[in-house]
Amino acid sequence: MSKLQTGRIYLTATINNLIADSEDFAKFAINAIARHKNCDWGDVCKDDAIQNTYSLENGSRIISSYNLPSTIQALNDKVWIITEADRQHTIMLFPSEY
Repeated sequence: MSKLQTGRIYLTATINNLIADSEDFAKFAINAIARHKNCDWGDVCKDDAIQNTYSLENGSRIISSYNLPSTIQALNDKVWIITEADRQHTIMLFPSEY
């Protein structure tokens, strides 16, 4: 499978602040973005993974989900990474910020 073109990567203010405050979260965020780019959709259900793979071919939006390790305290227990259909923009956010 080829790498996903993500365009410009955006972070919500909450994600950005947590990256600045926590080295562990910063490492997690970098790893999650790398996984998303490599078409590893993380902790999505089987149907969402199938939809993401289909979306690679038909140009639809792609959503990955990555559970935070228990050692990281944050607003939620997971982050989402969403690449828009035009592949120009990708955002990392907490589900509660959607």
